[in-house]
Amino acid sequence: MDGPKRWNREWIEEIFHPATTSHILAIPLDFHGGEDVISWPYTADGQYTSKTGYSYICGLLALEVASSSSSMNSTLPPNLWRKLWATGALPRCNETTWRAIRGFLPVREQLFQRHVDTDPSCILCGHVSESTEHIFMRCPAAMAIWYASPLSLRVENVPSFQALWMSFLQEQQSEVVALAQTLIYQIWEVRNRVLFRQGRLVVSEVLDRVMGMAAECSTRAREGTPTSIVVWRRPPERVVKLNFDASFGDGKVDGLGMIARNHRGEIMAAATP
Repeated sequence: MDGPKRWNREWIEEIFHPATTSHILAIPLDFHGGEDVISWPYTADGQYTSKTGYSYICGLLALEVASSSSSMNSTLPPNLWRKLWATGALPRCNETTWRAIRGFLPVREQLFQRHVDTDPSCILCGHVSESTEHIFMRCPAAMAIWYASPLSLRVENVPSFQALWMSFLQEQQSEVVALAQTLIYQIWEVRNRVLFRQGRLVVSEVLDRVMGMAAECSTRAREGTPTSIVVWRRPPERVVKLNFDASFGDGKVDGLGMIARNHRGEIMAAATP
């Protein structure tokens, strides 16, 4: 934080993925000062009890079962998930697409439904509630980007976001899927630039960035540089998995990072120098 009342936006945007950044910046800060205290929100006095802990875990399990039964994950075969991660798109495009399909992106409609004090209307068009399907398919800006792209796709004719990706993963070559993943990433990027940096939407600029990323993928493929990442697998319950990586240059470490996640894939901690 940059002082007690403001997040250090520049530092956070430099370190974290845009989806994580938006979560962090949405956390309200205490404007009144005071010391932090440990409190359990499921008892009246804030003290943890094993009974309320057990009830909380049972509620999470019930919620997970209910959400998985209605999510795309329950209808998408494992081989199609593997295809999504192995298309050759840049890792950040893979991750953003995966988050969009699973409904994990912090679109304004979801934030509003979870009682976050925000306007639920679409940041790009301002007319409709910003759901995942709207921001990537129904918003006029998204429709223009899809149609003007090399895919020349009229997404308004596709019944749903899930149907769009089922079609891509079942019927299209990996190169086409990779381009669609890059489009998803750039739509989300321009949305965040408009929201957090007072940027503007120019379809031609978005497509230029898409083609630039596609060219980067082609260069990596020719040079034999891997562009996809190993699919992350959940650890057992009550286990936290720690992933870390480093990059080297001129015989020295020039990049280092780690992330810890629980069995639901929730981030418990992350760090980088």
